[in-house]
Amino acid sequence: MPPPLSNLTRLECSTCHKEYEPSTPRNVCDCGRPLFARYDFTEVRRDSLLPRRDLWRYLPVLPVSSEDRALTLGEGGTPLLRAPAIERTYGIRRVFVKDEAANPTGSFKARGMAVAVSMAKELGLTRLAVPSAGNAGSALAAYAAKAGIEALVVAPKDTPLSILQETVLFGARLFLVDGTIAQAADIVKAVCKEAGHFNVATMYEPYRVEGKKTMGYELFEQLGGLPDWVVFPTGGGTGVVGLWKAFQELRELGWHDDGMPKVAFVQADGCAPIVKAFKDGKEGSDPWKNPVTIAPGLRVPKALGDTLVLKAARESGGTGVAVDDDAIGDRALAVLADSESLSRREVEDATTHASEIGIPLRIITTSELASDAYRKNPTNRCYFCREGLADELVPIARREGFAAIADGINVSDLGDFRPGIRAMDEAGFWHPLVDARLAKSDVRALARGLGLAFWDKPSNACLSSRIPHGTPITVELLRQVEAAEGILRERGFRQVRVRHRAGTARIEVPPEDIPRLRTMEAEDADLFRSMGYRETEVDPNGYRSTG
Repeated sequence: MPPPLSNLTRLECSTCHKEYEPSTPRNVCDCGRPLFARYDFTEVRRDSLLPRRDLWRYLPVLPVSSEDRALTLGEGGTPLLRAPAIERTYGIRRVFVKDEAANPTGSFKARGMAVAVSMAKELGLTRLAVPSAGNAGSALAAYAAKAGIEALVVAPKDTPLSILQETVLFGARLFLVDGTIAQAADIVKAVCKEAGHFNVATMYEPYRVEGKKTMGYELFEQLGGLPDWVVFPTGGGTGVVGLWKAFQELRELGWHDDGMPKVAFVQADGCAPIVKAFKDGKEGSDPWKNPVTIAPGLRVPKALGDTLVLKAARESGGTGVAVDDDAIGDRALAVLADSESLSRREVEDATTHASEIGIPLRIITTSELASDAYRKNPTNRCYFCREGLADELVPIARREGFAAIADGINVSDLGDFRPGIRAMDEAGFWHPLVDARLAKSDVRALARGLGLAFWDKPSNACLSSRIPHGTPITVELLRQVEAAEGILRERGFRQVRVRHRAGTARIEVPPEDIPRLRTMEAEDADLFRSMGYRETEVDPNGYRSTG
């Protein structure tokens, strides 16, 4: 028999309150409703929390028996980001976004599976199964691989390909169904009955909620108290249920005795069974016919935990809201400023990358060279570029109702002399990557994790950066530099820069590419002379990213 489980004392039905021993694996109550883990908090103090910065900091209020039995991939401890653009737009004093994409496998589902799979291993289970239309499948696959447990994921065939690929790469068995998450759930139940798998579907076992509730504990610590409102997208409902359970436990622990946050749950209007039940005054939802939404994790026609979501919203004085898919996914627009200093190759790449991401792209024509200050090429040249860019983008954002203009500045860009950033700050641009404390390497890692083909694309400043400050910038010089770099890229140099120095082409490539470049130096010199360069030279220090 497994050892005693931390401060866990029992499993209790969320509806009829029947109790069960936690030492035996169990899915739901005999009445069919979800089970909650209950604890003896008598000896739990604030200083009982572990000196960690992840989910397992809260082990004293979790079911896993000891720290060495906690499976971890680095889940939890996600950043809480201030959202000043939303505050300004809607007149709200303080708005924060809990960035759950920072979890392993890219969502808060990692929290639930970290605890559920840890408990499965502790209870001696060897085969787990889950129906999933989103991130739950890949999260189970990851933690099952960590635990050495067999995992089966049954998913609708229209589940995003990147999630399916991740699920398979982690070693889970994947079965696709031509239907919804409801049909996938039926298959999982049959497999569990016939093949002996344990079902870890949403609200169909007691421990995924325990992982999700740690979001509430983190909010409490990060804010120094609880927020007035919590707004949460809802499909199966474990996020809302977990948060509400955390808020109640914080009060039971005596750590919080002020008012409870109001809970607002959000569903897609193409699949909003719980919102409809909330508005109709019902205690439970009816199955949603023909669920349609671009958000696969919200495409849940009937949630087992619907009554618990409704209870949290009503007891807290909160609400339920349905939004259309435009509010979910299409209210973002990528804008590319096509100017003299932008190479044709970059325009082509941007078009391809926007298509891969799935974001609409608008190309506008701008001209830095229309600015006398920019053409003179002073050390703060970038200020005048971004100033002109703001003049183009701000009217577009206002006219089309966008709340913010976001740029790609990250923490790796801070600290240097960056006059362009000053211009963007003056124009009110938002730096979301800075708010998220993401460096360039972090952005690349996230892009790679999302399966984006351009994750390792070399950085490439504008063509004007190749011309020394004080040398006037002309269209002819920019095209000359672009042609020279194009020749080198055709020869297989991915990362290259040609500095224009008074008729000399000074070539920069990474140090490891310098020997290969030198073997071509004589031939390249003839080509470069045909483009107007008197001499060519190779920078022995290699490629430099600064302008």
